[in-house]
Amino acid sequence: MYTTYFKLRARPFAPAPDPAFLFMSAQHQEALAHLRYGFGSENGFIMLTGPAGSGKTTICRALLAQPQADAVVAPVSGAGKQALELLNAAGRGFGLRPRPGNNSIKAATDRINDFLLAAHAQGRNPVLVIDQAHELGADALEQIRLLTNLETNERKLLQIILLGRPALETTLARHDLRQVNQRITARCRLSPLNREQTARYIRHRLRVAGGRDDLFSPAACAVAHVMGRGVPRRINRLCHHALLTAFARGRASVDRKAVLQAAAGARPAARPLMRLAALHFLPL
Repeated sequence: MYTTYFKLRARPFAPAPDPAFLFMSAQHQEALAHLRYGFGSENGFIMLTGPAGSGKTTICRALLAQPQADAVVAPVSGAGKQALELLNAAGRGFGLRPRPGNNSIKAATDRINDFLLAAHAQGRNPVLVIDQAHELGADALEQIRLLTNLETNERKLLQIILLGRPALETTLARHDLRQVNQRITARCRLSPLNREQTARYIRHRLRVAGGRDDLFSPAACAVAHVMGRGVPRRINRLCHHALLTAFARGRASVDRKAVLQAAAGARPAARPLMRLAALHFLPL
């Protein structure tokens, strides 16, 4: 594998959202600060939106990886879930199971409320993290809002973090979901990286993996930015294959040609980007 060849401790562009590789651009710092503020406020919903692969899950994991001795975290994917299914998934995340023959929305809500009251009595802080929240329907979002109605004089008994694509913002702007929208105490949106940020992102991940931060030439970073459209997940996939290409060619570093060759199997719709990335104005 290329890790030994390039003297890397780990794959620098692995697809898993590993907080150890989190690249803290200005917007990522702002997003983490918003999440940290909302998490500490113990006051309802926190929302982080951004394009697919922009780093939402990684930032959230970085937040939850910080010392939170009293936190009880239930991670849930909202993709395709209706209200009852989402409530049951949230319950399972907290270690709860539906009672046989009693699997209604009310029963699921009561189970979670009982758990929240017990957790509060024990000094614990339950946190429900819903990824892919843009896939949730209005009924599911409303049911989740109702869970935050349980509170003491000082705090909500459930903290909810919503991670989703920008479509989530459009959904919550609807009049019938205004009460959900009003519960959000901290919100932030991630945008694609610019060209300079992409180069810093690539060098950062190489350093974390124990490699040379100049393993990719400036031209290779520029091509990766164009081809990846500034989205970290796309950049990771492209850079991984570029390292494989450079390894197969016996090269000591990754140049522009290796990145273009790695992208050679791109969909036809992406080929105009390849032509743009190959233009002479990119640095050699």
